[in-house]
Amino acid sequence: MLHSSIEKAEFTFSHNNKWDVKSSPVMYNPSELTIKLDRKVKSRQGTGSEKTTKPTINSQPMRSISLSLIFDLVEKFENTKQIESGSYSSLADKINFTDDNVLSLSSNIHIFNPSMCCYKLIYDAFKEDAPVKFRWGGSIEVVGKITDFSSSLTYFSTQGNPLRAKVDLSITREDVGF
Repeated sequence: MLHSSIEKAEFTFSHNNKWDVKSSPVMYNPSELTIKLDRKVKSRQGTGSEKTTKPTINSQPMRSISLSLIFDLVEKFENTKQIESGSYSSLADKINFTDDNVLSLSSNIHIFNPSMCCYKLIYDAFKEDAPVKFRWGGSIEVVGKITDFSSSLTYFSTQGNPLRAKVDLSITREDVGF
């Protein structure tokens, strides 16, 4: 190996003002990160609307990071379907044989299954306006809230479960209070 393996990016999610003990790795590392710094200061007014004010000398810049993530469970689904069909080929003889002890697992393979990937956890954090930590390597970490979320579901099983998705999201740094 010419170089050490690349560390997986990961998310840590929060629930009830506490960080989860375990982080969730990203299925495939993002190929591009966009970091944006903005000195505009946003404040909420009593009506829930936001007002942008002029920055002061001491104002902290708002930092956001945008990334595209790919979630792809197609190969895992196809392998499981082959196992469930009970048909295996022997590499030596090209003979098919069956196994009646295989459980039906393919219906549990989809991107909404949190044990398969972190898609649902990211979506829930956005929907619930809950803080997240995004970390990659030793120098990239953003703690904040997901402010933009866009998802394209692009491949489906025969049961209609999504097996592949592209997610574009932005996390804006924010004092999350814990």
